[in-house]
Amino acid sequence: MRGNLEAYLGSGTVEKKTAPFIKITGTDRALGAAKRLSRVKMWVVDSEGEVGKFIQDLITSKTELNEWLLELVSGVYFGGSVTH
Repeated sequence: MRGNLEAYLGSGTVEKKTAPFIKITGTDRALGAAKRLSRVKMWVVDSEGEVGKFIQDLITSKTELNEWLLELVSGVYFGGSVTH
């Protein structure tokens, strides 16, 4: 705390996403990270652009699931704030 006022830490916009079409139980952290990256890739970036290709490389380093199957187990973002 600096001065008399508390710092503003930003708003807490919650990511809104659909339920996955296929549920996988007992997943590990790497698959969870790949699912989050897949949702971000679908929502925010051009899949064919440089950032999309970079995100796909990150996904490939975390799981062997193909892109289509990963989308089925990830769900899709439909609301929230990209910057949060």
